[in-house]
Amino acid sequence: MAKKIIFLPTLPVSILLFYNLFVISNITPIEKIFYFVILIFSFFLLAFLAYEDLKEKEISASLTYLLVAVAVVYNLILVISPIEFLWDGNYVSGIHNLLMGILAGSVIFLMVRVSKEKAIGAGDVFLFFIMGAFLGFNKFLFGFYITILSATAAALIYAIKKKTIKNIRIPFIPFIYLGIIIGFFTSSNYLFQILEKVFNF
Repeated sequence: MAKKIIFLPTLPVSILLFYNLFVISNITPIEKIFYFVILIFSFFLLAFLAYEDLKEKEISASLTYLLVAVAVVYNLILVISPIEFLWDGNYVSGIHNLLMGILAGSVIFLMVRVSKEKAIGAGDVFLFFIMGAFLGFNKFLFGFYITILSATAAALIYAIKKKTIKNIRIPFIPFIYLGIIIGFFTSSNYLFQILEKVFNF
């Protein structure tokens, strides 16, 4: 059941990417194939890590490093050949994405050092780098909020079920995965409209 829930989003993700790249985009056929393969591979790998964390309460270091490498390659290619996604209306900046990944990973690394891995694990440093590298400056905060809010909601439900708030620990990677997927396929223009209404700027 858990496996089906984790991997279920990859079907609409595949359809959206295929439509955007092969029907809408004006890039070359080789670029279309490259972006489709690398993004689908990344999302499936992320889904597998989420499932692994859910079942084993730990994730493969080698697969995490592989996903980091894939995220770097994806953004380096974006620098050479930018792409515009259907749901955004803006070209994706590989440089901005990598900078956001480095910034996010650095902040989480400091949190790990200060909390001595009590608040968050060292492996999450790489996952938040990946989130920044795929979402960029425009969407990272939205993806981060989705991650934190969904994880908090799950923890509260689990605490109510167990009738205690002590020693509540839940796998965090599935919620990072959720934040990345929702953030990636949400229009940055739409997010800015929400921020304008909320903060009146």
